[in-house]
Amino acid sequence: MNTFMIFVTGFALCLIYVWARGGAVERIAMALQTAAFIAGFAVPKLPRLYAHTTVSWGFFTIDFTLLVALTALAIASRRFWPIWVAGLQAATVMAHVAKAMVPEMLPIGYGFQIRFWGYGMLLLTAAGTWRHVRRQRLVGHDTSWKWVASTR
Repeated sequence: MNTFMIFVTGFALCLIYVWARGGAVERIAMALQTAAFIAGFAVPKLPRLYAHTTVSWGFFTIDFTLLVALTALAIASRRFWPIWVAGLQAATVMAHVAKAMVPEMLPIGYGFQIRFWGYGMLLLTAAGTWRHVRRQRLVGHDTSWKWVASTR
C-alpha cells in the first residue's frame, strides 16, 4: 500500500468519525480539509520525473487558502486544537515558500514537507472530536464559539 492510499484511508476514517460524533468546530475543520483535498485533484500533475522540482503554485494557493480558513476557525473557536492544526498548515505553506526561495531544495524533501503535516492535522482533528464527545458526556454541553454567552 502506497503512502497516498494510507493517507486516503486515514482521511476517510477521520471524516466518518468527525461527521458522526463531532461538534460544529470539528465538522467545519474537517469540511475545510476535505475541500482542500478535493481541490488538489484540479491541480495539474507533473510527470513523476519532474514532480516537486519546482513550486506547485496551484497547491500553494490551496494550502494558503486552507491556512487562512483554519486560522479564522482557531480565532473564533473556544478549542485549543485548531491552533495546532493551523500551525501544521502554516508549516506546509512555509515549505512552499522555502522551495520558492531555495529552488535547489531536493524534490524528495519538498514533497515530504508538503505532505507530512496532513497526517498530524487528521490526528488532531480526530483528537479534538474525541475531546468534544468527552466534554459533552462529562459536563452535558460543550460551547464551541467564543462569542456565545453561556446561559448555565
